[in-house]
Amino acid sequence: MGVFLQNSGQLSALSAHALAELVKATDQFTIRRGETLFRQGMLADALYIIGSGKLEITTRTPGDATAAVSAIGPGEVVGEFALLDDGLRSANVTAMANSKGLRIPRERFLALLADGKPWTLELIDTLRCLVASRTRVTLERIAAEERYDVSSLRVPAQVRETAMVGDAAGLFPALGRLAELGTEGAAKLTDLGTCLTIPRGTLSTEAASERRALTIVLRGALRSVLPRREGREQIMVHGPGEMTGLVGLFDKSQQSLELEAAEDTVALQLPQAMFDAMRRSPEPFALALFAAVGRQLVRDQRRANRHLGRAVSLEQFNQHCRRSAI
Repeated sequence: MGVFLQNSGQLSALSAHALAELVKATDQFTIRRGETLFRQGMLADALYIIGSGKLEITTRTPGDATAAVSAIGPGEVVGEFALLDDGLRSANVTAMANSKGLRIPRERFLALLADGKPWTLELIDTLRCLVASRTRVTLERIAAEERYDVSSLRVPAQVRETAMVGDAAGLFPALGRLAELGTEGAAKLTDLGTCLTIPRGTLSTEAASERRALTIVLRGALRSVLPRREGREQIMVHGPGEMTGLVGLFDKSQQSLELEAAEDTVALQLPQAMFDAMRRSPEPFALALFAAVGRQLVRDQRRANRHLGRAVSLEQFNQHCRRSAI
């Protein structure tokens, strides 16, 4: 049953050993055409890898309409949020044809990860890359939309100088799940990065350049914006304990969005080289950091999907109005 994994483009980064161990940890599943694998809002309890058949991903949009997101075929993964986040399903998945494949329950995988199985670090890093690539595609679709919510536009900011600050490790205990880094982990992370103050309204020079870095908001808020002719379209806002720059860090491409300070902000920036060095590290502080990275990737994908859904709904509404006026 697991032979198809060897030709899976989405899991191609896994070693032969990791693929073999993954198969051992899975159960088989089957689903008939027209049946639902899971629904939006359900508990995310497992990851699915399609062996044969075809599945469709749909999501609810404003107005309680349904929009098709994508189709999933053999060798592809669906439900990956289950291993990265403890939230609910963000979409519906229905079989377009009789399908079967492999399933790994969330609790089983997390237990193996906690046991320090090296292949689990490979798999979860691959899943983070997958979510980042899907977010990139969603952001590109948002950028291609000609219609968008005008209320999300912001006045273009002026580039102003940021300033380095002293040790900010003491801020981590108040950062929700990042508090799991512990005192020692927070100190290690701040030693590896650069702490900055970013004045309100500033377009971060680091985000605007081609240099890639993980930015962790310690105090204040940063907004990710998309340049438009009329101004900057706000896509998402990142508060204390959240991170930005993840899509570019995973796919090594130029950042999709620019970064602007929504208010006076203190942030920690970790360069690409340091980020990459910790991606599959078994050190406790690195595991805690990248557990937060996984949750942030899921959060960003959900936000991007919601933003795209609003744009699609706006276009559908405008089309309806044009037809009604004829």
